[in-house]
Amino acid sequence: MNLIIGRKPVLEALNADEEIEQVYILYGQQGGIINAIRVAAKKRGIKCNQIPLEKFKSFSPSKNAQGVVALRQDFKFSTLDEILASSPKSSFPLMLILDEIQDPHNVGAILRSAECSGVDGVILTKHHSATITSTVIKVSAGATEHLKICQVNNLSQTIDE
Repeated sequence: MNLIIGRKPVLEALNADEEIEQVYILYGQQGGIINAIRVAAKKRGIKCNQIPLEKFKSFSPSKNAQGVVALRQDFKFSTLDEILASSPKSSFPLMLILDEIQDPHNVGAILRSAECSGVDGVILTKHHSATITSTVIKVSAGATEHLKICQVNNLSQTIDE
């Protein structure tokens, strides 16, 4: 199980039909995005729990959680073939390759920019690279929910293919 931390990432995951188990909202949180999260969760039949600060801190000790976390299934990577098959047929796919980027904040920021730039898919190396964690999801502002991302063992071999 993974946590999705923050208002925008949780809302994006709900709107992208990700496998969310439950949403937890800190007591007293309100506003437009909080209401949108509640509506999206209700529409999908996902339980939305209001919880006290002590319990919320057990999910996310981070002050950047914005009073919202969601519990989800582990991130599902695409295969390279899935990315290529879903790319526009009239052009070459725009692929972003991230090789040995270890800082999850950097990976999240890059993925956020990639999603805005119309990248068709992202290739991450499995070794010596940050994987998709709650930090990456948070920093990406939910872009991970819209991108097709695959992990490969051998980057050189993947590029040759």
